[in-house]
Amino acid sequence: MNKLRASVYTILFYGPAAAACGALVDSAGLAISHGGGRVTGAALLWLADQILFLLGAPAPWPAVDGLLRYYPANSIHEFAPLALLAMLANAAAGLVVAAVTAPAALAIGRGLCGKRGGSRCRRFWRVEYPAAVSILLLVAGFVRLIGESAPLAAVASSGFGRAHLLGPGKLGAIPALMLGAGFWWILCRRVRSERAVRLAGRAIAVTAGLALAVSAVGVAAGGPGRPAAIQPSGHPNILLISIDSLRADHVHAYGYARDTTPTLDRLAREGVLFRQAVAPTTWTLPSHLTMLTALPPCAHQVVRDGQSLDPAAVTLAEALSGAGYGTAAFVSGPYLRAEYGFYQGFQHYDDYSVAAPDHRASHQMITSPALTRLVGGWLHKWNEAGAQRPFFIFLHMWDVHYDYIPPSPYDTLFDPDYQGGIDPTGYERSSAIHPGMDRRDLEHIIALYDGEIRYTDEHIGKILDLLREMGRLDETVVAVTADHGDEFFEHGQKGHRNNLYDTTLLVPLIIRYPPRIPAGAVVKEQVRLLDLAPTLLSLAGVEKPREFGFDISGGRLKPRNLMTLLGAGKPGGGGSLAFGDLHGQLACVRTGKWKLITRLDQAAPVELYHLEADPGEQSNLAGRRLPEAESLLGVLRLWRKAAAGRFRTRSLETDHRHLESLRDLGYIQ
Repeated sequence: MNKLRASVYTILFYGPAAAACGALVDSAGLAISHGGGRVTGAALLWLADQILFLLGAPAPWPAVDGLLRYYPANSIHEFAPLALLAMLANAAAGLVVAAVTAPAALAIGRGLCGKRGGSRCRRFWRVEYPAAVSILLLVAGFVRLIGESAPLAAVASSGFGRAHLLGPGKLGAIPALMLGAGFWWILCRRVRSERAVRLAGRAIAVTAGLALAVSAVGVAAGGPGRPAAIQPSGHPNILLISIDSLRADHVHAYGYARDTTPTLDRLAREGVLFRQAVAPTTWTLPSHLTMLTALPPCAHQVVRDGQSLDPAAVTLAEALSGAGYGTAAFVSGPYLRAEYGFYQGFQHYDDYSVAAPDHRASHQMITSPALTRLVGGWLHKWNEAGAQRPFFIFLHMWDVHYDYIPPSPYDTLFDPDYQGGIDPTGYERSSAIHPGMDRRDLEHIIALYDGEIRYTDEHIGKILDLLREMGRLDETVVAVTADHGDEFFEHGQKGHRNNLYDTTLLVPLIIRYPPRIPAGAVVKEQVRLLDLAPTLLSLAGVEKPREFGFDISGGRLKPRNLMTLLGAGKPGGGGSLAFGDLHGQLACVRTGKWKLITRLDQAAPVELYHLEADPGEQSNLAGRRLPEAESLLGVLRLWRKAAAGRFRTRSLETDHRHLESLRDLGYIQ
């Protein structure tokens, strides 16, 4: 019986200690590879998450936001909380596993001891059971090593190009292998007494305890001190709202016939509307990075899946946080995950509260109510604390993105008489939604898209109403824009991320701030999302950090403060030159009059459009060898040469769940 008790002692110590050590190394691998990680991305919790996903079962973590929150880890004081929580959570998981398996092992042990005597009992506990535990650890380590529970061939062919064996976050295989082998060696080769068994368990427990202590010291040391509080007077709050997939010509204030956007229309009446705002690309990830860094895609270089922002790039949140702002973000789409670098500068980055548990749910999730509650809760706490610092809130609204399934009554608001049977679910991959589909069905799809816009618009209105009730709205800069639009076969395709036409490149941009912006102002000149962050810094009265943004000489190429356009009352020659990029393969340059699109592997322009005569980009003039084509091509080359090579992207490990979500959304094949 004493030997059985010693065995239980060893099991219950070894399980948590091994899991904690594995989590420490795992979180270190995540931190080294891309500057941070999540507790659920380490050791046993990672493996459990993958198994649950493959079984189609929901993970229990959403109730514990500390496990899902992304922890930056670019220094020891940032790494310590991640490591500490990862070790504690995985130690608890290891204890559960040990406790669950121990009774079965003890039952077998008792049977063997009773039937075969002491020598057989000793052999079971010293050889067979440790060997079984070691095999399990070796298998888990091997699965972890090849990554994401997917065959290497599938990972290699997915377009991510990350099929290396020791990629980010896979380092947890090392302690699994080492501890499994070491435990087997200690118990099978060196243990000769009950005392040795206890010592082995204690040694492993002490190792984990020391690692926990080191992490705790890092937590106690803390990070850099918070900036001094700034009183709100003279420094406005900033609320930046990005509505995913909202094209400009479906906003009522931009001339759309349907009343899709009463809230945005009111903002436009009380602020300034930029009639030609151009996004830097037609998909979410690089467009939002440009929005928040004032860097074009060819400068921040995050132009493909599996890339994340260089930590050396300075974000708008970092600039405002350094000036004393309280910074918070609430996002809802898969490409806004903190791992991509968006967390930089945010004291609170919530990308988990409204995250879909799997790829199917992400299509059908309605996120606006949850986002409204989260932002409202944060604002109430900020206001009740005395509004000691101005805030910068970045809010990403997801619901306009396909699938177009607005809740009632928005699903029939703009097409109440439809009697057809078109199903908008699985939109991007649906074979029923194609260029030759029945026109009436397509009209209904567009009506559903408009319903999503109206639904999202009303939730934005609730947030603005809350600020108005608090008496804070007029001291808050409210900027509303989008990352890209969606197309409905205007050029033979649906959705976005297909091309660089204006249907997906032109986005709304409205800014309200009564102390500085006259009500009802309209800027007709072409502007860019690239200019938004410098404009917000100017409105905040915060000096632009030297490392911030993209600085290039050359008049219309240079990023600018859009407030200088107010009251100009003149056309201005088409405004700034706007440049677009798609995957580093397709590029465009746009003036107020001309648009050139070219493949970067070709010397000649692919498409040229006269936008004043052909706003729908239907008549390609590239074959006419017009002088404008060569001129624009030269400017495009100058721009890309000046911007290229400023930052290096990080290779981002995307877990199996997120990979499947992106694939099912149609982002990857």
